[in-house]
Amino acid sequence: LSLHDALPIYQLRPQLARARTLAHAGLTTAAVNQADSLLRAAEALGEPSLLSDVLVQRGRMAIDRREGPGSADELLTRGYLVALAARLDELAAEALALRLYVRGREAENPARALDELPVATAMVDRLAAPGRLRGLLLNNAGSVAWALGDAGRGAELFREALAVREATLGPDHLEVAYTLVNLAMVTGSDSERTPLMRRALAIFDARLGRAHPQTIE
Repeated sequence: LSLHDALPIYQLRPQLARARTLAHAGLTTAAVNQADSLLRAAEALGEPSLLSDVLVQRGRMAIDRREGPGSADELLTRGYLVALAARLDELAAEALALRLYVRGREAENPARALDELPVATAMVDRLAAPGRLRGLLLNNAGSVAWALGDAGRGAELFREALAVREATLGPDHLEVAYTLVNLAMVTGSDSERTPLMRRALAIFDARLGRAHPQTIE
């Protein structure tokens, strides 16, 4: 791309950061409106790194807002295919890891998500710095196992995800809190569950605030 062609990308990238900031602040409607506007602009521009990034982040928002598996699945599938075609391995792996979670929560056929796991694992393993996405993939694979009724396997995967996320992101990262909540919900021990939830809530309070929708939930 020439500088003239690339200029719109530099103008649009801050808008994606703004959409993420709005979502982080719990202003989900504003975040989605910003992301949808940016998605239309990215589609018109046709630059794959921006387009795939917007699709993946909009897919995350669809998951957080529980828009339904159809919406999130479509966004993440498009993001995966655009990223894969452009050899953007990290974005492609993130889209697959998120889609695995979406398909694992489908009431009709959660086992369908298992079809995603070998490809997603292979894509994450070939990344130069796989830690963040390996934690995401392990966490989401735990959710699939749990949805399929195997709480023991789910707990095992959540513990692996927790170790990876703590090592990669630090002990007080939001992604760590999500895994702590998941692990607390599948564990059969009250003595283990309570400290896990207390630790997760402390992270949510510190990172998002007590009035944030995710903290309240």
